[in-house]
Amino acid sequence: MATAGLELVLGALSEGGPAETGTARAMLCAALPHALAPVVVVAQPHPYQLRVLDDVRRALEDLRSAGVEAMGAAASDVKVARSMVAEAEAAMTSATAAVDKAKVMVETLKAHRDELTSKVREAESDLEATEASTQLVIDNRAQVLAELEAARAVVAAVETAETNRTSAPENDASGVLVALLEKRHAEKALIAAAPAALGIPAAARSDFDRFTVQAAMRFVGEVVTSLEETLASGAQQAANAEAERLGSWAILDDERERAAELEARIAAAEGILGDAETSRRAASADVGAKQQALSDKLIAETLAESRLKELARASDAFERLVKPPAPESWEAPTAHLAQAPAVAGEPQVSATAEEPASTQDAAMPDPQEEAQTRAGDEAMTEVTDVAAKVLEAPVRPAPENLSVGGGEPQGSRPRGAAHMQAR
Repeated sequence: MATAGLELVLGALSEGGPAETGTARAMLCAALPHALAPVVVVAQPHPYQLRVLDDVRRALEDLRSAGVEAMGAAASDVKVARSMVAEAEAAMTSATAAVDKAKVMVETLKAHRDELTSKVREAESDLEATEASTQLVIDNRAQVLAELEAARAVVAAVETAETNRTSAPENDASGVLVALLEKRHAEKALIAAAPAALGIPAAARSDFDRFTVQAAMRFVGEVVTSLEETLASGAQQAANAEAERLGSWAILDDERERAAELEARIAAAEGILGDAETSRRAASADVGAKQQALSDKLIAETLAESRLKELARASDAFERLVKPPAPESWEAPTAHLAQAPAVAGEPQVSATAEEPASTQDAAMPDPQEEAQTRAGDEAMTEVTDVAAKVLEAPVRPAPENLSVGGGEPQGSRPRGAAHMQAR
């Protein structure tokens, strides 16, 4: 008998399978070597041994049916896992697209922010220049106004001096008049003659003195008129400068407001980008988990397929074990499987398996029978060793003083396979 075949069968029975049938399968593993013993030496099996072989066959068929179901379930699990991976990858693609879109939005807004920042700086520079020019206009206008007031004061001082003068030649009007003439770059002759002419009372002045005073006052009047015209024209210029300054302020405020709104939009876009990146990381982790689950399901499918193939090999090995080439004088064990009792009980030996007692008693030991007995013992030992190796536990052989069918003394029947054949 091929020990490898027995190892396949015992391994298939002892590994896997429903937990509720584990004890029954363990019993079959323990009984199978004893049931195969007569087959090894081409002897007539006992009905109980045939029943064990039939139970082993049914157990293997049940395991193969369960294996087919497990294979189908594993294939279904793989299909579901692949679908879940596809869904996770689709979600990952969508999350990546959302991140890319958010990045483009942030980059676009930041580029616009650079443009607005430049405009804000330009507006600030324009406002600074406008304020400087406006201040210059205001300062010039204040200076003109001061000069006008000074000129008017000179006129008033001269008029006061002319009205109140008696005979005193000294008065303060000549001094302020000369200062104004000098500042306005009057003719030097007028500057030189005016103080003397102004110091002479009006009744005592000569024609030259009167001409000198009149020329000086006319010059001062022209200065006042010029300053008044300058002040009047400067008023419009000052108003224009102030309007330009206010316009620059408005432009700067508008640019700053737009920049602030843009900063808010950038902050919101960056928040969207952060959320999108978080979603993408979660989607990536989900893809990894789904792929790991798919890998586990593929491994389970491979194991189920391997188990199914192992059971198929074990079934084939079992059939080869119970159907070895038989001599013409012996009927194959499978022929007895149909004759085995369907219900457990006291085993009944078929008529074809029995011999007359007189023939059994008359049988005399001969060398061929003794050799066959030794072969049966050796085969039984080999089967027991294989079973012990597969089951990882010592297998105790059947008691030698008991037969399969009942308890008879050891010396009343031959040992081993010869005993089984003799029955």
